[in-house]
Amino acid sequence: MVSVESEDDIVAEITREAFIDKKTPTQNNKTRKKKRGNGRGVIKYRRNVPNPYMAMVCCEKYVDKKNRNQCRYKSIGSFALKKDAEKALSEYYRCPYELSSKVVTFSDLYNEWLEYYKSKNQSSSAIRSYKSAYSYCNGLYDMKIQKIGPGHIKDAMNKGYIIESKGKNKGKKKYASDCTKERIKSLCNLMFDYAIERKLLIYNPSRAFDVNDLLKKIEMNKKVKKTFSNEEVKLLWDNLDLIKGIDIILVGIYTGFRPQELCLLEIKNIHLDEGYIIGGMKTVNGTNRMVPIHPLIKDIINRRYEESIEEYSGKYLFNITNSRGKRSISYDVYRHLFTNIMNELELEGFSPHCTRHTFVTQSEVCNMRTVAKKLILGHSQRNDVTDSVYTHIDLDYLRKEISKLRFEGDGCYG
Repeated sequence: MVSVESEDDIVAEITREAFIDKKTPTQNNKTRKKKRGNGRGVIKYRRNVPNPYMAMVCCEKYVDKKNRNQCRYKSIGSFALKKDAEKALSEYYRCPYELSSKVVTFSDLYNEWLEYYKSKNQSSSAIRSYKSAYSYCNGLYDMKIQKIGPGHIKDAMNKGYIIESKGKNKGKKKYASDCTKERIKSLCNLMFDYAIERKLLIYNPSRAFDVNDLLKKIEMNKKVKKTFSNEEVKLLWDNLDLIKGIDIILVGIYTGFRPQELCLLEIKNIHLDEGYIIGGMKTVNGTNRMVPIHPLIKDIINRRYEESIEEYSGKYLFNITNSRGKRSISYDVYRHLFTNIMNELELEGFSPHCTRHTFVTQSEVCNMRTVAKKLILGHSQRNDVTDSVYTHIDLDYLRKEISKLRFEGDGCYG
């Protein structure tokens, strides 16, 4: 997995250290550092390199031509300080990890981790974002994972780039944005955590530093999401039967589901008779939550339900027929559809996530109870002990609360 040092190099290093110890006989026995026992690894010092102390462990024992017992060594990492190399050896022998794995480089680790991550049924958008972050890490691809330190990851964040393949900037370098830098950090956190779990490494270099300043910068520069006004919601209703896809936008506004959650709603989780939908993702509280069907979108849900069973696979609620045939609506397709609808209605500054923000804002205007709103949105209630522990909410209560959500001109006002 890592380079094997020759016996002569190791012997020379040990001899040099023994010579240095011999020159300082006046050292007090009480202050003399405790030496590692036989078979507990060696530390090799290399000049003129950023991390000169290489911690090495015995990976194979053999008998040489002179019938002497010898060891072949492998590096488990290089460190700036000798004490860190000592610590690495100590931790290795306390909990030995795999040295013969086929996972050698950063790319090897990424490929194996990605398969593991996919097996956890992660969303396609999350997988896509990590793949994008990985593309900026090309400087790490061929590096052995034991030799990757915090500085290398920071370089990937700050100096990594991709080459634009299309558009007016085709052929030019594109450096990582602040959000992409944060995603690179998150990717490395997960990858190296996985490496530790598999006993490929003993520490995570990505977690040796934080990105708090970067997160603050991202938060400060975050665009404030627009919300649909009463007039704009009325405009959507007025064009419901004229423009394909507006019904998905309205369902988003009246349920609070995230755009990705809307696309993943399954027919088996649509309970028309009982009047609720099971859906959601991303967080513990948000996954598979119960959301009542608002009275105003009941007909939309019914129509899409029947359409899915009669014309499509009958698996997902929202489907589309395009040049690729009949298929469920992915987030990318929905985003493109949403943009086209906004352009046709001449509404500017909106993104698919604005529907969820509209739900949150309007629920306040309509005095929806906080506990109900959090349950519908999938938000945690851990900061409210009374609501999280003692309140038991039933469907009728949630249905009553979500019915409060209304906009002037949407049919709720008589």
